[in-house]
Amino acid sequence: MAVAGVLMFFPDLLKKTGPPGMKVLPIEETEKYLLASIGVGGVGVYEVKFSPRGTYIAVPSAIFVELFDANTLKSLKRYDVRDIKGSDGAYTVDFSPDEKFIALGGWDNASYVTSDGERHTAAVTVLKTETGELVRLFEGHDDNIYAVAFSPDGKMLASAGLDGTVKLWSMETGEPIGVIDEAPDYQTIGVTFNVDDESYLEELKNCLQKYITRYDLEMVEFDKQLRKTQTTQWWDGYFSFGLSKKYYDIVRIRAELKKEKYVTRVSVNLNPSGYIVWDLDFSPDGEMIAFTLSYQPMTHKVIVYSIARQQIIKTIEQDDVAHQPGVYDILFTSKENLLLILGKGDYEREPDDPLEYEGIQDTVDIYETKGFQLINRIIHPHGIIKSFTLSPEHNILVTGTEPNCHVRFFDVKSGKMFLGPFRGHMHHVNGIDFNPVHGKTMVSGGGGVLFLWDYEKIYQKYQEWLLKKLEEK
Repeated sequence: MAVAGVLMFFPDLLKKTGPPGMKVLPIEETEKYLLASIGVGGVGVYEVKFSPRGTYIAVPSAIFVELFDANTLKSLKRYDVRDIKGSDGAYTVDFSPDEKFIALGGWDNASYVTSDGERHTAAVTVLKTETGELVRLFEGHDDNIYAVAFSPDGKMLASAGLDGTVKLWSMETGEPIGVIDEAPDYQTIGVTFNVDDESYLEELKNCLQKYITRYDLEMVEFDKQLRKTQTTQWWDGYFSFGLSKKYYDIVRIRAELKKEKYVTRVSVNLNPSGYIVWDLDFSPDGEMIAFTLSYQPMTHKVIVYSIARQQIIKTIEQDDVAHQPGVYDILFTSKENLLLILGKGDYEREPDDPLEYEGIQDTVDIYETKGFQLINRIIHPHGIIKSFTLSPEHNILVTGTEPNCHVRFFDVKSGKMFLGPFRGHMHHVNGIDFNPVHGKTMVSGGGGVLFLWDYEKIYQKYQEWLLKKLEEK
């Protein structure tokens, strides 16, 4: 399949450049390294994933999960996730090692607490790859699911997301086989109030004190401010309580608080702790699972868990991930026992122009997995990294970014970019993956378009760049 003229489909790409002073390759340069490109239906591209035997490329979106031919990008199958029980959209996908099944994680519009206390949860769905038939429905997460992964032997599936837990499921029995929950068992409920006079605040506090006593609550926050108009003034504010209770208790408290004088709104934080697991991955031997654990804006860490021993064997704390305020993505490599960790950069200022993201310094840290020692750190100069991966030889790091929507290629040893930035994606580059069979092609996805890259050409450029560096010495 010839390259399907990127400019013909996406003329607005000519307008996308980059931060001032940064050299960006013209769109024609991107096309030199492409084997194929195609527009993707649905809304957005959240991830791209080659199947283990190199047959398919899977693309989850807000409406569909679409499967493409891994060699031509021809669309082969499209499953409407809204037709699947427990799913209204898909953030993430993974194939079983034999490619017979595909697991989806996303969100369910029914994930909420009803007024009578019934709890609806998000589900992991497993489909037959060939037919889309539902074969497993794993229910138990209390909120959106951001990551799913099959174990290397295909017998286990791991899932994680907004509820701060990692859940392990048996593909053979369809039953849960474990939960990794390192987030505090803590929930919050907020009360917004409105009173005519500050003197009523004491009355309101006394009223809320009975809930603190009755339900063993802890005051987390109290904020108030005076609001004025030309004709009147009033006080409004916000109480926040923390508690270690089940959801039906929270629902009961909320119902009672709504009846209280001066209370205008009662909100419940459906994330039990505020902690989020953004990503997870199995080690190639299936003995470990690593996942990120983040609590905005304070605590971020990577936890490595032994499945056989059912215990944590390593915690990489936030301070060990450079100066970053957060860790979001991780990746075990299939060779050389490496673990990659993406650390998010600091915002020194909020840019007026979304292309001018100065002060953002995302990093990719590379750890060896025997003693989990940091062996390299690559600092990313422009934009926020939305996706990354290592080449099959483990000497090239590839990144996809927002908001400038570029693809870049870095020499791992020096941390220097040798090719790019390439433009062509209309929106965030949310996924990058190499063909696991031969490694000669690479796919990137974002903003409604997929690119299939000729990695052999890119690697040739890398060899030329290395030779030039040697000659300069």
